[in-house]
Formats: sequence, structure tokens, C-alpha cells
Amino acid sequence: MITNKIFTLYIKSTGKNTFLSLLQNNLI
Repeated sequence: MITNKIFTLYIKSTGKNTFLSLLQNNLI
């Protein structure tokens, strides 16, 4: 699993919309 720091940087670099889409895909 990704660490909080890397995860946060990923969110900032990609944007919330991409993050939400990725999160939803992972949950499914």
C-alpha cells in the first residue's frame, strides 16, 4: 500500500478528480 506522503503528493500532482476516480476504481 502507498504511504501517506507519496499518496498526498500523488493527489496534489494529479488533482482531486483523478484521485477520486482512482479511489473509486480501487474500491470497486
